[in-house]
Amino acid sequence: MSLLPSTDDVSAKQEGEIQVLGVDEEGTADVFDALASDTARLVLTAIYDEPAPPSAL
Repeated sequence: MSLLPSTDDVSAKQEGEIQVLGVDEEGTADVFDALASDTARLVLTAIYDEPAPPSAL
């Protein structure tokens, strides 16, 4: 499983419903696991600040 999309087609449009998870809710562990590494947080921040294809990151 990759953190980056496999195509250069990037859209800043929100897909799906925004969810707010409590610390003890189902799915929260997956979010924490995905953001546990420094690299994952840096990639997420870069994508959030300026959406771009993987090759540009």
